[in-house]
Amino acid sequence: MFDEIKPTCLSTSQDFDTFVRDNYASVMFGLIRDERATEEEADSATLQAMIIAGQQWPLESPKAFVRKVARRTLVNAVRKIGADRRRQDKLVAQYDRSPAPAAEQKVVFDAEVHYVLDLLAQLPQRQRQVMTLKVDGLSDEEIAEVTEQKLATVRSNLRHARVKLQQMIRTREE
Repeated sequence: MFDEIKPTCLSTSQDFDTFVRDNYASVMFGLIRDERATEEEADSATLQAMIIAGQQWPLESPKAFVRKVARRTLVNAVRKIGADRRRQDKLVAQYDRSPAPAAEQKVVFDAEVHYVLDLLAQLPQRQRQVMTLKVDGLSDEEIAEVTEQKLATVRSNLRHARVKLQQMIRTREE
């Protein structure tokens, strides 16, 4: 799939292939988890980010770059979809009086993953974002780049998130 965007040097091409294999799923899951994207939206944004990364390969901080591009791609797509839906809803409201379709059912995760996601959902958005990026293996510096925050802010958000998560776990265990 990425053959047309691979760098010309064989070793950097192999590095890019390895990077895509090792990181595609985690970038996608990060968008689903952090940005509440659907699987389709996350896949599309991740694919676009990987294509751009391949065109600019090698990168100094590829994980941070891909996550940042994927997030921006997703946000732009969601904005466009939202605008399209508002236009469509306006037209439907004018001409169609049928009831709205039922909401889509969410994918059910196993109990442990659901428990962790519930805990993370209770964190403020910035703390949740930096914590999930840290769990995904990004360094504090890469997280700062992805989230466009100062390094000190990232570290502060991580510290506050850890404290809150510890408190929530203790509370649930009692």
